[in-house]
Amino acid sequence: MNEASAVALASRTNGDAVNLVGVVLDYEAADSENILASFGLGEIPNIVDDRTVWEHFSITSHPAMVFIEADGTFERHQGELGPWKLQDRIDEMLAAS
Repeated sequence: MNEASAVALASRTNGDAVNLVGVVLDYEAADSENILASFGLGEIPNIVDDRTVWEHFSITSHPAMVFIEADGTFERHQGELGPWKLQDRIDEMLAAS
């Protein structure tokens, strides 16, 4: 399972309990709708980024995740998490809230 599929699964599993938002780089924007739909991510809101978001969170490559707590603190993860580690991290955040 690739990272996009893991995010789609997390979205279906957690429903409204978490807010998942994708970030599409501006050079990918033209194809983003088709790409997102092909991975089952069409229902997840996405930001078209000119690298402002990437720079703010010090993201350097795909795949990457940023987990933002209610108080604004965040944890950045570069590289794949896979569905189980992603869900474990979501569960940790939900338990702490």
